[in-house]
Parts: sequence; structure tokens; C-alpha cells
Amino acid sequence: MAEQLVQIGDLRPDSGSSRRGSHRLGSWNECPQAWAYRFMLHLIPVREPPGRALGALVHLGLMYWHLLMLQRTDLDPIEVMRSASPRIAHRFNDARAIVEAYKNWGWPAGWKVLDVEREFEVRAGGHAHTQRMDLVIAVDGYACVVDHKTTGGNPHTYPREWNTSLQFLSADTIGRAVFPDVYDLPYGGTWIQAIGTKEPGEFHRHRLSPEPEMLRSAPSSIAEANEEIARVVQSGRDPWAYKRTYKCRGRYTCDYIALCERGKSALGEYVEAEDQEAEIER
Repeated sequence: MAEQLVQIGDLRPDSGSSRRGSHRLGSWNECPQAWAYRFMLHLIPVREPPGRALGALVHLGLMYWHLLMLQRTDLDPIEVMRSASPRIAHRFNDARAIVEAYKNWGWPAGWKVLDVEREFEVRAGGHAHTQRMDLVIAVDGYACVVDHKTTGGNPHTYPREWNTSLQFLSADTIGRAVFPDVYDLPYGGTWIQAIGTKEPGEFHRHRLSPEPEMLRSAPSSIAEANEEIARVVQSGRDPWAYKRTYKCRGRYTCDYIALCERGKSALGEYVEAEDQEAEIER
């Protein structure tokens, strides 16, 4: 997969999704029409749902907390969260309690932070594929990924779907290709910091253990998804007429169900995104 490594060193750390990463591919695999709303029309809901807003704020606060640890910023994480976009700032009080508790949780002996929210890029089948790592740490002679995951459930429970998550299979693929050159250390896998949102102070660290066959198949699957997206985009297809999978309601309701149900009359419920992730198909 790693036909060409491009180190993205001039982008400031960002707590959102990477430009051409697993979130983009996951959205395409879930529903091409929802993908087109997000990545062709660049639409996002006026107000983030409560759970996702809280997760976004916590990620923002933890990014600045770890940048402070590395002396790469002098901004206070709490004040950064307080001044965040109104789309997510409505969960500020809850996010502040979680980040304050995280500060007191205790950093593992032997974990050294190397990078915070750094984005990496490789070429997969001729197409750029990116991954932004919440943290990269050095531990026991390896460079490892650490990902923050907020959960309304029990943070001590290890969800098996993490082992088959495209996000973490992608991180593993890029880590193996990139980390030895960037950090002069072999890649050592991924840790999850599970962060409970119901009771601030409930945290647990999990070491991922994906199966070898899942890891083997990930690079070609990533390349094929990127190729499929490129073909459809280059065909000039109307962004309002992409394939629909009708997975509108399940564990979560799709952000774009109003657009699928009411068409352009629902545009008042959305705004145009101006983040790095939304720039990719312009």
C-alpha cells in the first residue's frame, strides 16, 4: 500500500478526522448518498448530536492537554473547549469535567508522547490515503498509536468491533509503513483509551488485537474503495442522485435523513463545512 510516503508536517494539529482517511471511506461504504452530502456538497448538521458533540469537545481538550505536555502550546485546554464552535460547545460543562478527571488519571510509566494529532499520508492504488493519530507514543522500544474513544457505556468493556474497525486497520497499515522511518522505532500496535461519559473519571486502556487476516486484507480494500469513489466522482454524477443504501435508522440515525426524506427543502438544517475534511473533493 505504501507506494509513496508524504509526511504532513506543516498542518497544525487538528482533533477532527483526517482529509482522506477511514471516516471518509466508512461513510462511502455505509451509504454513497450520505457521503455525497458530506464530501461533495460539504453539508454538516447545524448542531451536532449531544453524544458526538461531547466526543468532539473531549478530543479537542485532550489534544491541547497533550500539546501542553510536549510544550508545543501555551493555550489552556479548558478555555479552548469553552471557545469552540457553538455546534459542539453546548456540551462544554460535561467535557470540562471529563478532561479535568483525565488530567488526574495518571500517565503510564514508560509511555513517552512523540506526536499529537499528526496526520500521515500514503498512496494506495495511486490515491492518497491519510490517517490522523490522536497520539503516537514510545513504549518498550516501539512506536504505538493511542486513540481516545468516548463511550456512554462501560469503558472497561472491550468491544470486539474495534478489532474489525476500518479506522484501526488503517492505522495499523500506515503505522507499519511509516513509523520505522519517522520515529526510528518499529510499529507496536494500537492502544485505546476508553473514556466514560456518564461518570467523569471512568477510564480504561485496552490493547487492540486484530486478527492477521483482517490486517492482510485492509490495504487492498482501502485502495479499491478509493478507486470506486474516484470513478463515480469523475463521472460527474449529480450529488443529489448517488446510490442510497437506506440504512437511515439503526443504532444511530443518519445525519442526512432529512435531506433524503425532504430533499432541498431541508437545507436549512445544515451548514457548509469549512474543515480540512470537507476540502477533499472540491
